[in-house]
Amino acid sequence: MNIQSIAYMLLLVFSSSICMAQSAFKVNISAPDAPSKEVNISTPISSNFFAPNTTTLKLGSDYQVSAEIPIEQEGIVLINHDYKQLKLIVQPGDSFSIKFSERSIEITSGNNLEGQKLYNAILKDDTRSRFEELDIHDDVKSRVKLAKSMKDKDDEKFKELLKENKINKDFFDFVNLETEMYYKLLLSTDYFFTCRPLIFAMENADKMVDKSFVSAWREIYKDINSKWLQSSFYPSLMGRLHSLDKIGKENSSSNLPYAIDNINSFKSLLSGDLLEYAWGHMIYEGINNNENEKIWLYNWEEFKNTFPNSLLISALSPLISNVVAYHKSVEKRSKEVLVIQERESINTFEELFQHPLLKGKTLYIDLWATWCGPCKAELQNSIKLHDELESIGATPVYISLDRDNAAEKWEEMIYGFPLKGVNIRVSKNFNSFISENLPNFVGIPRYLIVNSRGEITDWNALRPSDGKLLLNALKEAVKI
Repeated sequence: MNIQSIAYMLLLVFSSSICMAQSAFKVNISAPDAPSKEVNISTPISSNFFAPNTTTLKLGSDYQVSAEIPIEQEGIVLINHDYKQLKLIVQPGDSFSIKFSERSIEITSGNNLEGQKLYNAILKDDTRSRFEELDIHDDVKSRVKLAKSMKDKDDEKFKELLKENKINKDFFDFVNLETEMYYKLLLSTDYFFTCRPLIFAMENADKMVDKSFVSAWREIYKDINSKWLQSSFYPSLMGRLHSLDKIGKENSSSNLPYAIDNINSFKSLLSGDLLEYAWGHMIYEGINNNENEKIWLYNWEEFKNTFPNSLLISALSPLISNVVAYHKSVEKRSKEVLVIQERESINTFEELFQHPLLKGKTLYIDLWATWCGPCKAELQNSIKLHDELESIGATPVYISLDRDNAAEKWEEMIYGFPLKGVNIRVSKNFNSFISENLPNFVGIPRYLIVNSRGEITDWNALRPSDGKLLLNALKEAVKI
């Protein structure tokens, strides 16, 4: 091989490594207090925000992980670990170091560092926590003016960072879009709560709501375009659009999952990539909330037929596989799912703990219901912990507070997940007993630890998502 050939090959390798660096970003993550060793990183598709487009990293024995994550264009990246979330505006070639602690997330180094911190501090996903700031005014014009004033103050903070060369122009332009979308969502959230009587067709709704709020709400969506797809606030904006669409229409109750009801609304409101992404976001939201109804399988076929070349299909396919696996599990009816049949004769915790399946065992009690989203999210962590619970001598007990009209759904879910351990759906008397006797009982999910003598040793135990900390608490309970 001559010198020219060798030089050409080296040039190819060098060029390839540059392309790789320019089509990826680097991340180093440490989570020394991690109950979970999984870190999920969602990257945009093209430059469009899409949370289901996820890469899962595993923390090493030192609770750290480093990786290069592909990214083709600038966009929003979500980093999720242990119910904590960080948003980054990322450009190909960027590099970040991130530390998760028990209570916080810190970006310790990275591109546009000061801008990233400010972005996460002031443009939070949950606008419900701020919309009431607008309600000091009764009229829509004053609320719009106040929102604009708030936005201008936030814009000025990013302009200062740009002047000081602490962020680059690309970051500044992208965060401007995010700020614009955030304040659209803030106003949309405010109008949602103001217009609730009209949305739900309450009696005398027309007298309760000034129609100028409806007009202002519709104005928000007049300029909707493909640029919106880049924003992390697009899914929430579409959820508010679904509510707006209900105004003036007959209020008929639907037995469809909420997310599918949204999708059906979008079909008449949106088209092209706006519909494609709104539909895809709702598939993710619905199934991720453990809505495993078979209707999702038919909805999925409709999505693929409508958008056969969609880049979203590969990102969403694992969710659909989960729905398929769920229904196979329902049919299989695992023998490790134990059900207490004598539910009507059990009216207190004492009576429950004397049941032959539970007597003399250390118990981890999970109070939940089929309608409870946070309960179902935590159940996924319970399922992952099951073998470790059993290995330390703790028996998981799932107490459903569902009423009789949810009996069929409850039975489907305990086998579908499946909830290995002991399951019971409470009687009416037992439900009342729990409400009246559980200290500081304000809702579910709620967890208890019971020792082998049938004594409740922790009335407000750690959650399954607390991982190691929960297992250590249960190890101590087993010794009692």
